[in-house]
Amino acid sequence: SDVCSSDLLDGFRRVPFNIRVPRQTAGASVGWVGEGNPKPVSKLGFDAVTLPFAKVAGIVAITEELARFSSPSAEQLVRDDLVETIGTFLDVQFIDPSVAENVAANSPASITNGAHASASTGSDFAAIDGDLTSMISYMATQGLALQGLYWVMNSRTKIFLENLRNSQEELAYPAIEANGTLKGFPIVDSASVPKIGRAHV
Repeated sequence: SDVCSSDLLDGFRRVPFNIRVPRQTAGASVGWVGEGNPKPVSKLGFDAVTLPFAKVAGIVAITEELARFSSPSAEQLVRDDLVETIGTFLDVQFIDPSVAENVAANSPASITNGAHASASTGSDFAAIDGDLTSMISYMATQGLALQGLYWVMNSRTKIFLENLRNSQEELAYPAIEANGTLKGFPIVDSASVPKIGRAHV
């Protein structure tokens, strides 16, 4: 899966299936303390989450003659196509905000389902730069650390931004080509990411 590959996104913790894993929901409090004064006391907040088993499967039917006499092996071709199709399916399910949890099918929601959505304000440099800055600011105002953030975007979006020019006809974001970052944060691009007129953070 190209979107969620661990070699593309750092900072994630691997957890086993069907095991309750603690998740921090609140941090500690600190403050200035004068000599001889009591130190502030606080506690961390925790809850627990469980990642259930989920399975993706498909069946491909071929004739007995094709299985016996094809060269190269039809079975191998079908297997390779099925692996590629499952990979593409998982990429879309991972990131598409329209993918909601389906308890009956035991399928999880995407990581962007229910996330804060920010509609595009335009396609010129000023609007795009304002939208990008607004998304970063939203994360900051939520009290979230900006370390470890990524831009996950459609490959066509990356190409567009890579060639976007500012009012001086200079490349607006030369760092995309230079080191694969946008406004200081690394980019993960995939054709499986929906190309839509709003961003989810």
